[in-house]
Amino acid sequence: FSENWAVSKNINGATPGEINSVTQKKYDVGISKIISEPVNPYYGEEVLIQAAIKNFGKERIDFNLILFEEERVVDFEYITNLSPSDSIIYNFNYKINSLDSQRNIVVKVESELDEDGSNNYLSVILIPGYNYNSIIINEIMFEPQNGEPEWVEFYNNGSYRVNLLDWSISDILTNPIKTKIIDSNYFIEPNSYLVVSKDSTVIIYHDNIPSNILIVPFANLNNSEDGLVIKDIYENVIDSVHYTSLWNNKPGYSIERTTLHKSSIDSSNWEISIDDERSTPGRKNSELQKIYDLQLTSAFINPNKPKYGDNIFVNAVIKNIGSLDANNFSVLIYEKSSSKLLDEFNITALSENDSLIITSGIYKLFDVTEFKVEILFQPDLNLDNNINSILAIPGYNKNDILINEIMFNPTTNKPEWIEFINNSNHEINLLNWTISDLLPSPKIDFLTKGYKNILPGEYFICTNDSSLFNNSYTINAPVFNCNFGSLGNSEDGIIIKDYYKNVIDSLFYSADFGNVKGHSLERLSLTNNTNEINNWVISLNGDGASPGYANSVSETIGYNYNQVVINEIMFNPDDSNSEFIEFYNNSNQFIELGGWILDNGKGENFRISNSNYILKPNSYFLTANDSAIISFYNFNGSEANIGILNKSDLGLTNTSQILILKDIKGNVIDSVYYNSNWHNPNMFDTKNKSLERISAKFNTNDETNWSTSVNPSGATPGNQNSIYTEDKNTTARLTIFPNPFSPDNDGFEDFCTISYNLGITISQVRIKIFDDKGRLVRTLANNSSSGSNGIFIFDGLNENNSKLKIGMYILLLEATNSITGQQEILKDVIVVARKL
Repeated sequence: FSENWAVSKNINGATPGEINSVTQKKYDVGISKIISEPVNPYYGEEVLIQAAIKNFGKERIDFNLILFEEERVVDFEYITNLSPSDSIIYNFNYKINSLDSQRNIVVKVESELDEDGSNNYLSVILIPGYNYNSIIINEIMFEPQNGEPEWVEFYNNGSYRVNLLDWSISDILTNPIKTKIIDSNYFIEPNSYLVVSKDSTVIIYHDNIPSNILIVPFANLNNSEDGLVIKDIYENVIDSVHYTSLWNNKPGYSIERTTLHKSSIDSSNWEISIDDERSTPGRKNSELQKIYDLQLTSAFINPNKPKYGDNIFVNAVIKNIGSLDANNFSVLIYEKSSSKLLDEFNITALSENDSLIITSGIYKLFDVTEFKVEILFQPDLNLDNNINSILAIPGYNKNDILINEIMFNPTTNKPEWIEFINNSNHEINLLNWTISDLLPSPKIDFLTKGYKNILPGEYFICTNDSSLFNNSYTINAPVFNCNFGSLGNSEDGIIIKDYYKNVIDSLFYSADFGNVKGHSLERLSLTNNTNEINNWVISLNGDGASPGYANSVSETIGYNYNQVVINEIMFNPDDSNSEFIEFYNNSNQFIELGGWILDNGKGENFRISNSNYILKPNSYFLTANDSAIISFYNFNGSEANIGILNKSDLGLTNTSQILILKDIKGNVIDSVYYNSNWHNPNMFDTKNKSLERISAKFNTNDETNWSTSVNPSGATPGNQNSIYTEDKNTTARLTIFPNPFSPDNDGFEDFCTISYNLGITISQVRIKIFDDKGRLVRTLANNSSSGSNGIFIFDGLNENNSKLKIGMYILLLEATNSITGQQEILKDVIVVARKL
């Protein structure tokens, strides 16, 4: 069959004498993908690295995960027990604090068991993108004469070198043609020029072009109207110009930019060259310098990424670009919205081509604030460069905003949505916050691009269809329409980031968190970790969700140990039956089971009820893996007391296993480490027979408190156990009940309880049973620690687990205080009876 053959994936092209590369291995862990965050990073940005790892093999595997940068190990993690077909996305601790050059990143997995090395190694090259105007178009020759080629001049006006790798240049009319500038690393240094010409003959038309020249066959430029757009490797627009016939232009002359810091699309920022050569490629433009011209070169805040409540300073760089010294001018700093003057600086003199930096006083940042910096200089001949504004935006701390509720599996015609809550004690402005899903790859969108303050304790909703959401719910909370991707029903993630891309909260969920169509996942605790599976519960709200309001599970309470007990366990059912565990309300309270968890000790947690369920005192509740249980037993209309998980099994072993019952708050309510040896030794076959608890009051983990069900159906789910025995202890010092008893496995009085009250507070107890000849037939307790009272259960068997004959037996109880030597001896008669 052709589908049984595939081309070898081995790096050597074949695997002679080895297991085929296209065959699933027993052990095979590999790297699926390397993810950078952000995906397309800008120059100077912090970059985090993630790796998607998958177990392609048939067995669990442990492995080393190694991160290399430029052939240097920068991070290492040992990961254990990755299940077959499971995947993880691992977030490396290592980060590139400032991406300022090309970085070679390699991720490698290593395991001695791995049988396929072809997928153990993956590399990626991280290349920085650039911000708008990191390179500017500074001069254009679009209507040359006498055979001179068209050309354009770039200028690096920044403080760092810029790599033109895979940058492009295009015209804009009528059918734009995009041309790659260069497909290899090529740098423009700060304050440097680069001439991009269509032909190398450009040097013939100029005495000297001091800059580098790149020959690029870019599109022909129209003389009357056209333009240029330059983009970096990630298609970020770096600069663009659109000139028209209304602009000043002259055949054979270039147009030059007059000011480096004004917009490229501003026609007033361009003039015809007045240089003797009619252009200035690779050198300073020929525009006239003003006699008096103070320039506000830049305004910025320090620190540049402040947090809420930080002390910040406003800084401004002032440069004299005029031809004469500037004397006696002022620099003012305002809060723009209120026009409140924060600082004023009076400067006596600034020399030609000199600069100065001013720093404001302390300003405490509590919200998005816009500052205005202004130069007041009466002789200034160019006022366009005397004013600048700077926006101070506070960042926030992790968990200031928390993911509080998720609807990832809505009913038809209802949208997916996520609810958040302001978990801080102050207002939070959501300006330019982002949200994304995680799988198969993050899809990022702005939560809002406007100013929006969220009060402490206030909820807000993010949905991919706000119109559907508003038609589905009535709430009094902000709703944002965000294209955050589609949330997976089996697993996915959510990440919310502030303006500075700080991760404020994130969640990676799976179906094990709970998955009921039309029901949301609600958070239990705002203080517990977001990614704890036990911190999320299917909504108990009658509408399936509670967006904009307190979670339906927030009012749930915790319970005490043994208020509910594990009462019956079916761990070895027939194929037509189902595994089940029965719980019994051992208290006098009504108990809410919604969100309770059964832990099977294998890392699997089952929610026994995904909705409100009140368990009455002395009532039963069942958790079963399959609905087959309903047809196997007669429940007489009490099927509502059964929680069907629709799982292949509950993970119960036929030998021994721990089971832990936890309430919605994570409190352990009961636990048992059952063992198949607890079955009645006289039962030859215990297949499809449950283990039943004898007494709800007696210790759960005492093996004498469990035995095999004697019900004809093999179990008593939802009903009183077939071997249930009451504790009838009275004021007598030694009580045996029932007496006589008949240990014949007919479900009636098969066991008796031996209850005692002692005058000794602490003692060691021995309980022995003798026949009427005085021969020892059974030791129930031998030097067992005891308080002043206790209970033991007698099953009517001798030391060899054989049935005792019908008759009278003497019970002897000896209690001794090992410290004081005080001793008590109690005797009584036990009668063993059976049907004749």
